[in-house]
Amino acid sequence: MIDEFEYFVDDAFSGQSRNGLPVRDVASLRSEQREVCVFLFCRDIGAALLALDEYGFHWGENAFDARVFGDGSQVYEDYRILHSLEEVELAPEIELHQGSGARWTARKILVRKTPSGRSAGIFLAEDAILNCDDLILSSDSRICCGRKGVTTLSGTASLPHDFILNCSLASTVQIGDGVIFSPHTVVNTASYTAIRVGARSTFGPNLDLYAYAPIEIGDGCMFSSHVFVASGTGHDLVVESEPKPPKKVVLGDHVWIGWGVHLLAGASLGSGSMIASGSLVNRTFPDHSLVAGVPAKAIASGISWDRDFSAYKKLFYPEFQSEVR
Repeated sequence: MIDEFEYFVDDAFSGQSRNGLPVRDVASLRSEQREVCVFLFCRDIGAALLALDEYGFHWGENAFDARVFGDGSQVYEDYRILHSLEEVELAPEIELHQGSGARWTARKILVRKTPSGRSAGIFLAEDAILNCDDLILSSDSRICCGRKGVTTLSGTASLPHDFILNCSLASTVQIGDGVIFSPHTVVNTASYTAIRVGARSTFGPNLDLYAYAPIEIGDGCMFSSHVFVASGTGHDLVVESEPKPPKKVVLGDHVWIGWGVHLLAGASLGSGSMIASGSLVNRTFPDHSLVAGVPAKAIASGISWDRDFSAYKKLFYPEFQSEVR
C-alpha cells in the first residue's frame, strides 16, 4: 500500500503539477526518499534503473515494483548492476572470454534475466576492442568481436534477449546513441567490412543483418519486424559469366522499413523514404521515395512520414486529448 505518492521527473515538466501534486526533479530523490516505486514512460526498465543508480537507488534494495508503459518486450524478472570489470568477471550471469591484447571499457553493466534465460556473453578475440558506456545485457544476448575487430556501442546500449552481435576479423561495428533493438536479432559482419547504425534508429523483432560489404543505416530509421538485410551472398556467385560481388547497402536518415522487407546488395534509399511491406530492394532510390514490389519500384515521390506518439500523449497528458482522433 502506497500511503504517499509524488512525481519525480527528469525533463521539462519539473516544477509543474499533475493531479494536484507537485512535479519535482529526480535529483531530489537522493536526499528525500528512502524507497521508490518506479513508473516509467519508456520501453526499458534497465536504462531507468541505471539512472536511479546514480542517486543511490538499487533494484531490490530501495527501488521496487517498476512498471513500464510500452509494448512489454523489455520486461524482465531480475536485474543486477555491476560497477567494475572485477564484478563482471565474478558474475555468473555473464560468460566473459578475453583474448590476448583484447580491450574493453564499460562504465556500468546492468544484467537482466528472463525466468528461464541463459547467461549473457562477451567474447573478445586477441586485440579486439569493445567500446561502450553503460551497457545493458539480457539473457541469451551475445557480443562477439573477432581478432582486431572494433565494436562501438554509444550511450546506454541496451541489448535484448536472444540477440547476437558478431564483429568478425578486422571489421568494425558502430551503433549510435539511443538505438533500440528487439529480441531475436542477428547483427553480423564478414571479415574486413563494417556496419554503422545511426543514432535513434529502432528495429523490430526477428532482424537479420549480414554485412559482406559495408552496411550504413542513417539516424532515426524505423525497421518493422522480420526484416532481412544482406550486402552480399557470402559466397562467390557468377550469373551468365558475370561475377556478382558484394555491394554496399545504404539508408539515409529517417527511412521507414516495412514488415518482411528484404534489402539486398546494392540497395540504397534516400532520406525520408519508406519501403512497403514485403518488398525486395536491390537498387538506388532518391530522397522521399515510396518504394514497393519485388523487385521494388518507386511508386510515389515527395512523401513524408513521422512516428506516432499520440497514444502516449493521450495517456499521460490530458491537454493533448483534443489532438488525438
